[in-house]
Amino acid sequence: MERDKAELRWGIEQRLEFIEFRLFWEGHVNRIDVMQQFGVSVNQASSDLNRYIALAPNNMVYDKSARTYVRGSGFDCKSRPPDAANYLSQLRLVADDVLEHEDCWIPDLPPLRRSVGSMR
Repeated sequence: MERDKAELRWGIEQRLEFIEFRLFWEGHVNRIDVMQQFGVSVNQASSDLNRYIALAPNNMVYDKSARTYVRGSGFDCKSRPPDAANYLSQLRLVADDVLEHEDCWIPDLPPLRRSVGSMR
């Protein structure tokens, strides 16, 4: 996937990374997630999901009853390895009002408290 991704435009690459991020951390992703996060059309979101399936066929399957794509049993990250520090950084940035929740890739944030200086 790395070689194929090098040939992709940056926007497509970001959407594919987002799909993989959601699959890893949330266990599912759907077309509306891609549409809302990136402001793309239904057709573009569908195209991105199909492109991701072509690049990583074992990473997600469509669950008809839930009407969403779920993480496949053979899931293997193709872009960046999962990084808990990155995930927690997004939470912290939202909590500190540095990052808007709309710009965060985590859909359901836990209750967040503002930090008040460093904790020792």
